[in-house]
Amino acid sequence: MNGALCGNTILCRYYSLFFQYDGNNGEYVKSMAKIGGGYIALFNALREYQVDDTLNFDVRDYGGFVKSPVGNDFSDRFVLFSILCQINFLIFCIDRWIKEEMPAKLRFAYLLYYSLLNVIPQINDKLGTCFILDVQWKNDKFRNAMAHYKLGVALKNKDLLHDDIMFGLTEHILGAEYMVVKESIYAQLEKLAIQIGNYLGLKEGLVVPNGW
Repeated sequence: MNGALCGNTILCRYYSLFFQYDGNNGEYVKSMAKIGGGYIALFNALREYQVDDTLNFDVRDYGGFVKSPVGNDFSDRFVLFSILCQINFLIFCIDRWIKEEMPAKLRFAYLLYYSLLNVIPQINDKLGTCFILDVQWKNDKFRNAMAHYKLGVALKNKDLLHDDIMFGLTEHILGAEYMVVKESIYAQLEKLAIQIGNYLGLKEGLVVPNGW
């Protein structure tokens, strides 16, 4: 997006359920798309979000690992590269591309942040690196709310704040307003992406989009 790396097809393959090296998930993805479309039609969820149409998206064919920006082996470097892609996709292709604020922006960010709190220390131990991700917002109850039951179990009627985008969930569990938590987590993830980009020796425009 605008020159920055925001995803890779090898990583996307791992996101597919029932992944097999010699398999083709095309029919499975097609069937899931039909189910998703059925839900959209059922709930009439057809309203489009306002997006920033000044952003430019393009796809580059690196020939698998042959011309990968981080080398031609499935290595620690490619793991870091994939983490960078996930962070950038979240920041630039969700948060900044979609103009409207919505709870999913924090939900996606928190789940990535929470997972990386477990992954980054392991990477630091293995590689002798010093990647930093603050544990300030680590909370199992909030993670479970984001991953599973959302508001229903975490909040009682008396706890609801109807003028808050998450009805007071962040204040109830984390002790801070929605935007404070969201902006803090996005800032930490962006800093981590820059740290990873520097470690991999990537040009600045590949980590942070040109013009930002």
